[in-house]
Amino acid sequence: MIRRLFSEATAPWEGETHNLKALLVETAEHWGKLAPGICPVEFSADDVHVTKALSQELRLVDQNVRDIQSLIGFQGETWVPSDYHKTAKSMAKLLKLKVLMALPMGELRDNVAANWFLDDMDEGEYS
Repeated sequence: MIRRLFSEATAPWEGETHNLKALLVETAEHWGKLAPGICPVEFSADDVHVTKALSQELRLVDQNVRDIQSLIGFQGETWVPSDYHKTAKSMAKLLKLKVLMALPMGELRDNVAANWFLDDMDEGEYS
């Protein structure tokens, strides 16, 4: 746990602090096993509850992304081999259509359609 805490605390900031906070909550809960004395970090019961709930939601989102990645076959930054590009684009388009059909009309559906993560690609020729 100390190694993970050090790794999270020293990693370059990428705009998201939840992993560090969740690890601090976990560290505070297990402080007696890690070091003597009183833990220097304290969280309210409500804050711990909210942090753990968000962690659970993020695990589900991460698993969904991994499943979609496996289904479509893209790698980091949604990269696919060039000989598989058309197939991957077709599968991504079909997945988007199925997701949009499952969502009720309204703001959420409009936001998903406008911000579909597999549509944000620069497909022009590089020079």
